[in-house]
Amino acid sequence: MGKSIKAKLIISFGIVSLFLVGVGVMSYWTSANVAKKYNQVSQLNALSSSLIDAFRQAGVDLSRTALSFGLSDLTKEAKVENKNKIAEIVEKFEMFDNLYIADVVSQEEKDLHENLIKTWKTTVAAANKLSDLSETASAQGTFTKLMNDTFGPASKSYEEASSKQKDYISAKAEILVLQAKKMAATGNHISLATVTAGFIVALILGIVISLELSKKLSLVSYNLVKCASEVERISLSVDKSSQELTMASTEQSSSLTETSGAVEEIGSMISLTQKHAARSSTIAEQSLDKATRGKTAVLEMMNVFNKINKRSDDFTSLLNSNRQDFAKIVKLIKEISSKTDVINDIVFQTRLLSFNASVEAARAGEAGKGFSVVAEEVGKLAQISGSAAKEISTLLDSSVQQVDKIAETIQDKVKNLVDAARVDFDSGITIAERCVHSLEEIVEQSSVVNKTASEISEAASEQSHQVQEIASAIGRVSHQAKLNSQIATHNSKSSTELSAQVLFLKNAIDHLQYTIQGDNISESNYSDDTLSKFEDDEEYKPLVDAA
Repeated sequence: MGKSIKAKLIISFGIVSLFLVGVGVMSYWTSANVAKKYNQVSQLNALSSSLIDAFRQAGVDLSRTALSFGLSDLTKEAKVENKNKIAEIVEKFEMFDNLYIADVVSQEEKDLHENLIKTWKTTVAAANKLSDLSETASAQGTFTKLMNDTFGPASKSYEEASSKQKDYISAKAEILVLQAKKMAATGNHISLATVTAGFIVALILGIVISLELSKKLSLVSYNLVKCASEVERISLSVDKSSQELTMASTEQSSSLTETSGAVEEIGSMISLTQKHAARSSTIAEQSLDKATRGKTAVLEMMNVFNKINKRSDDFTSLLNSNRQDFAKIVKLIKEISSKTDVINDIVFQTRLLSFNASVEAARAGEAGKGFSVVAEEVGKLAQISGSAAKEISTLLDSSVQQVDKIAETIQDKVKNLVDAARVDFDSGITIAERCVHSLEEIVEQSSVVNKTASEISEAASEQSHQVQEIASAIGRVSHQAKLNSQIATHNSKSSTELSAQVLFLKNAIDHLQYTIQGDNISESNYSDDTLSKFEDDEEYKPLVDAA
């Protein structure tokens, strides 16, 4: 058997309880069935008998009412009243019939009741005929014959049918009573047998369990003796360990005090780091803001460069327009130069005419002397005009050359300036782009620095919290060390008390052995012979090995 004592006791009492429950269930079942049978008997005697009596009384009332129709001095109002009375009797009969039919179960009872209904209907029909004949004065002989030949036999048949049904109800009630008595006797026999079996089973289980308990308690008492000796030895060891624990707790408390001071210094350094991290975060945010604004300024400068580039393009266009204007001026000067050629031709023609006039004046002599002076003056003017025309032509040629030279010089210088400006512009754009790129890197790095500073601040805060927890834990450990010292002192005292309790335990074991074995107790109960007996038993060998 591998079950515990508790399980075995529970199973034993469970078996006994099952027998008791069986007895209770059997008693309840027997009582219920007996009560059911008696209830059926009471219903038969109460309702069915009452209804049968009502049926019989209805037959008696119907016979009395029908016979009253044969009275010679019966008034018309009395006859009407008797007819109404017959109708009331029939109505009551139908009501009783409905109540009776609801409880009819057996076919035999149904057949008896149908015979009763048949005779009742025959009797009611004869009574109605008697009622009809009573209204005819000349039908007295027919009335008497109907009374003797029809109504009398019908009434008698109805009375016999009701008597048979009454007898059937009484017989059925007697049968139910006999069944109830038989069932009660059977239930009593079964209950008696169950109680007897339960008593025998409980007795057997009690003997088996008591023997097993005695065996196990003997082994327990033996193990308790060994345990008491071991506890005594352990109590001495605990006393020694408690003293060593006291010394170790004192040293631990001192070390924890030093550690607590170091943790406080670490907490101060972490707080300082947290402040610096917060300051770094603020500076990083400011740098990020300034870098962002610098990036915006450089982008605005690039926009200005683009505008300057556009202005230089406009200036180049203007320069090309001025060059065209210079070309127009040169063209005009050349046109003026061409006009001087015309003047030279006119001067030549004028000098030729002046010479021809002088020749003609010389031919004319004294008469042409005045004309000769005029011709001479015209010649002089023509010469002067020719000289002026030559000077103008020379000046115009020089002006055309100077205008071309100036235009080319201006164009070259402006081109050089525009090219230099474009080179400077491209260089400025490149530098501005580098500035934007650098500022973007600064913004990105500032964000990283800001994030890192925030993480450092959070880490420092977490470290500060952890240092506080460490300090709190050290405080608890220090407190626990003090408690350990107190516990060690208490354990030392407890070990002394435990030694005293061991002696008390040995005395209690002796009382336990006396309780188990009575006067058969002896010193051999704690000997190796006792142990060898348990070792031979496969069930108790594990307990001995554990002991």
